[in-house]
Amino acid sequence: MNVQRTTATGFRALALSLSLAVIGTGCDDDITGAEETGPMQAYVNDNPSSAGAVSSEPAANRAPAATSLQYSGSLDADAQVAISADGQSWIELGPAHSISAELQASGEGADVHGEVRVPVGTYSHVRLVLDDARANVAAGSTLGGLLISATLSLRLGSESRVTIEKSIPPFEVTAGSRTRIHWTMNSHQWMSEEKAEEEEVEEEEVEQAAEARSETTSESEF
Repeated sequence: MNVQRTTATGFRALALSLSLAVIGTGCDDDITGAEETGPMQAYVNDNPSSAGAVSSEPAANRAPAATSLQYSGSLDADAQVAISADGQSWIELGPAHSISAELQASGEGADVHGEVRVPVGTYSHVRLVLDDARANVAAGSTLGGLLISATLSLRLGSESRVTIEKSIPPFEVTAGSRTRIHWTMNSHQWMSEEKAEEEEVEEEEVEQAAEARSETTSESEF
């Protein structure tokens, strides 16, 4: 009797071992069959117009401005970037991250997701989603005939949400190069006294003003 019980137990143990082996093999296939990937980053900045930034010079020493827009501040949102080969199927670079991009400032701007890895291939569409999106205009700014005496928050989109999709020249993601997506908001195209009074900018205006481009750096350069 003891032998029979031991034998039955042995069969159960063998069956369990075989099941685990099959499961383990399936996991290995998933790992070894993973797509080759390449590094990518995405940035959001604003393009400083020639006369759109607040000057540190005293007003008496300044030349007359070519425009009535003189402002600074920040664009704040929960941002998410995605890429696509066909404009239909999208690869998100990660979950939405809180960003703050300086208005009317040059440079790379706010890093949205940090460095991530995406499947290698050719892409030609990019998307930027901004949730809880606001342009916070700093005190001392001038929008038309309106002098901003305290921080003014403009809602971007009727529900503080903006989705921007752009078709750009095809770019290649490879394992041996780093790709950067640069989003430029061009706030001077929609910033105005009227928008300040309404405290809102239409989603379509933000979308039309925004530009996107890709930049690829070879492995030897990073």
